[in-house]
Amino acid sequence: MTQYRYTGDIPATISGQHQDLHHHYQPDTSTTSSSSSTSTSTSTTRTTTRVRACAREGDPRAAMLHGQYVDVCEYYAQAFHRSPAPAIQREIATRIKAGMSADVLRAAIDDTMMAPRPSWAYMAAILRRCDLEGIRT
Repeated sequence: MTQYRYTGDIPATISGQHQDLHHHYQPDTSTTSSSSSTSTSTSTTRTTTRVRACAREGDPRAAMLHGQYVDVCEYYAQAFHRSPAPAIQREIATRIKAGMSADVLRAAIDDTMMAPRPSWAYMAAILRRCDLEGIRT
């Protein structure tokens, strides 16, 4: 199974900056367990570095939101075996910024994967239902 790791920047919808979105997921094709753990460590280090950079800029909330965003996007990539499209990345970022927890988004991804035909439309319907019912955490 191909692993994906996030190699992009903080999305503009979280950072509040007006810039192009740069989101990249690279397949992690490591086959041995030691290489896989090294690759995971490298990915975590890069993410941690970005989060620390956000915190140094004086916005700890942006750092927290970015960490949640990266976690959800990586979870999505693992579940769907492909990186989320830019529109999906923006939707995930918007939901996190609006206060929806990463746990709710991961649960929606899990529910979607149990569907007969998993798709973004199915996941979006789950998230709309969560909004209507006031489920945030």
